[in-house]
Amino acid sequence: MKLGFTHATLAKTSMGAPVYQGVSDQNVFSYFKEITGVDKLPNPIVISKMKDLNGNNGKVWSVKPTEGPLKGSTVNLRTFSSSQEKTRAKYTVEIVQPSNVNERVSGINAGKIEIKFEK
Repeated sequence: MKLGFTHATLAKTSMGAPVYQGVSDQNVFSYFKEITGVDKLPNPIVISKMKDLNGNNGKVWSVKPTEGPLKGSTVNLRTFSSSQEKTRAKYTVEIVQPSNVNERVSGINAGKIEIKFEK
C-alpha cells in the first residue's frame, strides 16, 4: 500500500485481512477519504457497545461513494474490530459490496473486505 510511502503487511497478524504497521492516523484518514472520494470526513457514529484498544467507545465513519471504482459500496472506517486484541489494529477500513451481485465492484469477489492498521 502506498500512503506517501510504501507500507508492507505484517505476516503474523494478517490472517483474515491485511494488517499494516507504522501508518499514521493522518495517513489512515487520508487513505479513507481518497478511496471514498470525499474531501472531509463525515461525523462519526459512536458505538458504545464496542470499545477501541484504549477502552473508549468505538467510532465508525461511513461513506457510500456515488462515483469511482467503489460506487455503490459502503466504506466504513472503524476504531474497533473483533480481532483487535490479536491484530492490535487501531483502525479497520471495511468495504461492503452491494448485495446485488450485478452492482458489485469488478475484481472484488467477496461481499466484504477489510484493511487493518496496527496501533
